[in-house]
Formats: sequence, structure tokens, C-alpha cells
Amino acid sequence: MDVVFLILVWFSIAVTVASLVPLNDWWIRAFDFPRLQICVLGLFAFVGFLFFWEPTSLLDTLSLVGLGLCLAFQGSKIYPYLPIASKQVLGASAHGDEASLFLLVANVRMENRQAQQLLQIIRDADPDILLIVETDAWWEQQLRGLEDDYGYIVKQVQDNFYGMILYSRPGWLTKLSLTNQ
Repeated sequence: MDVVFLILVWFSIAVTVASLVPLNDWWIRAFDFPRLQICVLGLFAFVGFLFFWEPTSLLDTLSLVGLGLCLAFQGSKIYPYLPIASKQVLGASAHGDEASLFLLVANVRMENRQAQQLLQIIRDADPDILLIVETDAWWEQQLRGLEDDYGYIVKQVQDNFYGMILYSRPGWLTKLSLTNQ
């Protein structure tokens, strides 16, 4: 049983330290997201460490201290998203549709070839800003008809699932600014 808790302790420490490494490799950045799960695992290990394990060496004590630091770090990253944390942004007052921004984000899944369905969704939603991700050259060609409706377009078309196309209508920011005064 002691070995299980020791493995949980060092795993929690290792993934927390990994999230601090300044590399953009996916297997490192993946540890930026499951903070709550890492914290729960660490708490389980911490409780198990305290109740079922009798630290007998300096390594045991350092493990407990390291785990405590990891829990404090993970907790500090989770805290702003808890309901008890103070709000960082004031609530908006309602101004109706004239003061609204309509945003549509669509992940087309690059190998998907059902462009007409997406174009119908876009026509129905009539967004002010449209972001389409996982776009390749084929999708860029299929979406060219949207360029007449949107004055600002940024394309980063790629064949590796990381392509994006951003469409924005002119004037939506002015519309919001004028109605909020």
C-alpha cells in the first residue's frame, strides 16, 4: 500500500512540474488542462500519505512537502474559476440585439466534405464574426462565397488540421460602441 501512495505522490508532483516546463510539445501542454483531476489525485495521495503511511526517511518528508506545494499550485490555478472567487468582469446590462455581437465558431473536421450544410448554418445564424477551424485548401475554396458578406478575412489554411479562416463584418464594433454610450 505504501508503494501505491508513493507512486501517486510522485505522479502528482511530476505532472505538476511538467506543466511548468516552457515547451510547447503537446505531451507537456496536456498537463495544463486536467488541473482539477491532478488536484483530486494529489489530495487522495496526501490523505493516504497522512493516514496510512509512516514517513521514516528524508525522502518521505520531501515527498509530502513536494505534494503540498503541488496541491497549493494546482489550487491557485483552479481558484479563479470557483464560485467563491471574486468576479473579474462586471455583468453586462441588456441593450437588445442592436448591442449584440453574434459569433459563430465551426470546427469543420478537415476530412469532412459537407460544405453545403455548413454554409446553410452560416446563412441561418448570420454571424458578425465567423471562425472556421481545421480548414484546408478544399474548405477555403468551398467558403469563398462568404467573402462578399464579410469585409475582413484572415486565412491560415493548412493541411495538418490546424488551419483557420476568420471572417468579420465591418461595422460591428462601431454598432456596439454607439449603443453602449
